Amino acid sequence: MGWTATRQKTAKPRLYDPETGDYLNDKTMKVIEDARQGKGIAFQGTVDEFKEWANAL
Repeated sequence: MGWTATRQKTAKPRLYDPETGDYLNDKTMKVIEDARQGKGIAFQGTVDEFKEWANAL
């Protein structure tokens, strides 16, 4: 038939919150994307190290 199908990417990634029935807003998605890229993270380490760090505050 000569047809080709291409998938179009959505403009922005979105996450659905089933508790509220809404999608996360742009500000929240920005924080998630930054965290995935390692930007703006206050602590990196194991869970035990985090507990020690949090208890020291």
